[in-house]
Amino acid sequence: MNDNSAAKREAEDRHDAELADYLRRIGARSLAAELDDLRFRNRILEAQRWLDNHDALISEHALHREKYDQRLLANQAWVFDKAQTYNNFVVTLGYAGMFGIWSFVRDEMDPWDMKLIAVLLGSSLVMFMLWTMAQAIWIMRSAVRLQTH
Repeated sequence: MNDNSAAKREAEDRHDAELADYLRRIGARSLAAELDDLRFRNRILEAQRWLDNHDALISEHALHREKYDQRLLANQAWVFDKAQTYNNFVVTLGYAGMFGIWSFVRDEMDPWDMKLIAVLLGSSLVMFMLWTMAQAIWIMRSAVRLQTH
């Protein structure tokens, strides 16, 4: 409620109180009591309207928050899918390129060099698999944290 409506309400209360006092002085006590009761009921109704409006705003805010959270999760899932697709594409091209180059130069290599390259490629695959699993665990934990907040 703003200051202008509060000042207006105070002026109305003063006017009603003065009128009730006047009615009491002239002997219309029951009418003065009804006026006081009416003013009290009006203030209760105003407070109830304010509370109802406040509750409606809170409900609307909760609904907007829920929609925001759903859009956020949908966007994150979309970004994750795109990043995963890009990652798979780059890794596939990288390993295809390594094996392609190795197949071209394989006939001219010593057996020791072939074994070294096989070990390096194997360790690269193992490291990539470990990295992918760690990344999946991290993403899963982040998603759980997002859903609980």
